[in-house]
Amino acid sequence: MALWMLAPAMAHAESEPRPWRDEPVLAVNRSPAYRAVVRADLAAGEAQMRALCAQPDFEEIWAYVPGEKLWIELGCCERTTKDGNYIGIEVYVYRLLTKYDDLAIYHIHPKTAFIRETYHADKRLIKTVEEALPSAQDINAAELLSRRFWAEHPQGRITWRIVSRHGVTTYGLTPAGRAVAEVSAQAFLFDSLGPEDLAESPALADPTAPGPEVNRLIARAVKRLNSGEVFVRFRGFE
Repeated sequence: MALWMLAPAMAHAESEPRPWRDEPVLAVNRSPAYRAVVRADLAAGEAQMRALCAQPDFEEIWAYVPGEKLWIELGCCERTTKDGNYIGIEVYVYRLLTKYDDLAIYHIHPKTAFIRETYHADKRLIKTVEEALPSAQDINAAELLSRRFWAEHPQGRITWRIVSRHGVTTYGLTPAGRAVAEVSAQAFLFDSLGPEDLAESPALADPTAPGPEVNRLIARAVKRLNSGEVFVRFRGFE
């Protein structure tokens, strides 16, 4: 599973929401004093997130409003734990879920900093592949907030995406998943690739580097994570 966690952390009371501050580009903002907003289109925002993923750092979360070409920072409570970097999503997200009927919620998975020197090449490669995959916490957060969104906008559109140095991963509930009371994220708790997938892979020669072979393995993992209730799609960077 991924070493980062995305969860709907109710960290800040909304009696005094953070003031907006216009910024020229998307960046990780750990300051609780303001909420960074960026006015850019979808392609520009994704390109800026890709740049943020090149080196290990904290995650960040944004809501993208397509109708306004507006990126609104939502991450809070960033910290490092022994298991990885943690970020929560502010209760401010509920204001956006109510206001807009078309939203995309993005977060980044930077290059992992949690590969140990003792890891063999195959385990290093699995951790590199996992940079592009949603975790169980990602799925749980998407389900909770999507259901809240649909309660406000039954015909609305909400999209969930991860940007990594490998590409853009889209995930969420299928129509069947939306129809059930609760979906299962169990598949996202385990490695989605096995030894047979990695055997003789050219990527083992440099298992922490992005490239076409890593993207091929990501695509294989994504295919296995798809179910009747949850979908995952991956688009690699060229």
